[in-house]
Amino acid sequence: MKLSLKNLLISSPLVIGGLELGLRLIGYSFPALGMPDRVTGWSLRPGAEGLVRGENKRGVYVRINSDGLRDREHSIRKPAATIRIAVLGDSLCEATEVPLEKTFWAILEDKLSRCATGGQKVEVVNFGVAGYSTAQELLMLRTRVWKYEPDIVLLAFTGSDVSENFRPLSGQPLAPYFIYKDNQLVLDDSFRGLIRHEWLRNKWASAAQHLRMLQLVRQLFQRSRTSMPANDSLYAEPVDREWREAWSITEDLIRLIHRETVQHGAA
Repeated sequence: MKLSLKNLLISSPLVIGGLELGLRLIGYSFPALGMPDRVTGWSLRPGAEGLVRGENKRGVYVRINSDGLRDREHSIRKPAATIRIAVLGDSLCEATEVPLEKTFWAILEDKLSRCATGGQKVEVVNFGVAGYSTAQELLMLRTRVWKYEPDIVLLAFTGSDVSENFRPLSGQPLAPYFIYKDNQLVLDDSFRGLIRHEWLRNKWASAAQHLRMLQLVRQLFQRSRTSMPANDSLYAEPVDREWREAWSITEDLIRLIHRETVQHGAA
């Protein structure tokens, strides 16, 4: 028994080391860019970086800036003679599949800057986070966007947002939702009870920044929890109660984003 335990203690580091080396040799890399967030469910971790091998098999080196945005550094105060555009969205905006300069919002900034006249500049700030619903984008707008003083808010809306805005269709427990109460949208932030140990998840994410094995375990766990089958109901006229409510909530959320944007003097 003692010999078996001794052999186990000796062999375990060798097995772990061999697995880690093997993952590095095959180029596996999926750094933990996110962290728990008590407002939006999750957000990007300031300063996180690493080679992301997702849909782009060659990999893209991604850096999150000091304010937790997948973007270059921006001053909080808007520079003089600058038109600033804030982009809200999900994975299509976070866009870890392409280098920063090839994201649609970076190309937008470049093309609009070439058209600017009278000494004006155009600056696009990306607030997109993978997996975000319209509800989370509204909360991002309220809590993080306005300090940047945008002149324009661009909402990148995708079809999956409809189901992600409604808990029964979403299947995502770690997110905030808006629900109807007395015919008014109110925030349901009950997910906070599930992230009471966010400090532990942050430690795990920090360790995963350096160990490919932890990145693999984390990725497998996330896929097992968030993978949802494709639903063709998204593209049809809503006929049942759940889809009608999902569309109604989504439309009201977009109206809220529009109303609050106008109230802040932005377009």
